[in-house]
Amino acid sequence: GPRPVFGGRGVRGGGGGIRRAGHPRRRALVGYDAGASGQVTAAGEAEVLYLTGSEGRVWAVDVDDPAAPLMEELLSSGLVEAFLSVLGSATVPVLGGLRAMDAEKLVVMETATQCLLEVDRFSADSVRLFAGDPASGAGYLDGVASSARFNWNPRCQPFVAAGSPPDVWIPDANNHAVRIVSGGSVVTLVGGMGAGALDGDVEVASLDSPLGISATCAGTLLILEDGGRLRVLESIGHPFFGWQGGEVSTLVSGLSGPASPITSSDDEVYWVDSDRSEEHTSELQSRRNLVCRLLLEKKKKKKRSPTRYAHDRTSQDT
Repeated sequence: GPRPVFGGRGVRGGGGGIRRAGHPRRRALVGYDAGASGQVTAAGEAEVLYLTGSEGRVWAVDVDDPAAPLMEELLSSGLVEAFLSVLGSATVPVLGGLRAMDAEKLVVMETATQCLLEVDRFSADSVRLFAGDPASGAGYLDGVASSARFNWNPRCQPFVAAGSPPDVWIPDANNHAVRIVSGGSVVTLVGGMGAGALDGDVEVASLDSPLGISATCAGTLLILEDGGRLRVLESIGHPFFGWQGGEVSTLVSGLSGPASPITSSDDEVYWVDSDRSEEHTSELQSRRNLVCRLLLEKKKKKKRSPTRYAHDRTSQDT
């Protein structure tokens, strides 16, 4: 069966005091306390995983040698709480979804105050506010990033669009919207009008508790919803960048606890069907370690429009 790369052995402890230049708190991995909302992401340019955990901690795990991974504590216990208290928060931080923004920074979702934090990938205990208003907490407000208000849940995972500077896309589950943080401002791309499953133009389409976002190489946006649907947003204009509008459609429905969508260079979409994995573990263990796959097959015989991307709505269990 699958073997965990890290965790599964209780909370962390001392591990031999391994130190390397630029990584003052590295050690052999001996355990990991994810807490109730901890999540993981990977850096595309390096064999490094990043994790959020209990007490406001963020970790980096070097898995270049899977048999002997190394862990570095990027944010130590209490640091985020102290930082947010200066900004007017009196709550204990709950760190969740995270993504690498670029070669130097992570963006981390802090659920208790509904704000986004920017964390340095190489310097210990370096954090700043990226978006949101820690003093105000949950809400719904577009505009200047430092005043914007969100209302996601701990299962949500951000998405980062390549660019300079990169845009951060937020599945704002409890506002039933996809929001974008770009150039110091926050805007709503689609949704925000209550829960629903209405397809059509982004101006009228509705979402049902979006949890995760990904994109194909062609620029098609994929939105995974807690309501059990995988939705597709195809842009009108330059794919993925230079939005001039778009169309939302439902690709798959009837999912059970979907989470964590990712796409491959072949336009394959992977996600974890978490509720089914709990209920049907024996059935799913032979299916690539409980991960469900959907093939978005390209139409080989038909010429595509330069601004629209058709989809074969065909699913395949693996």
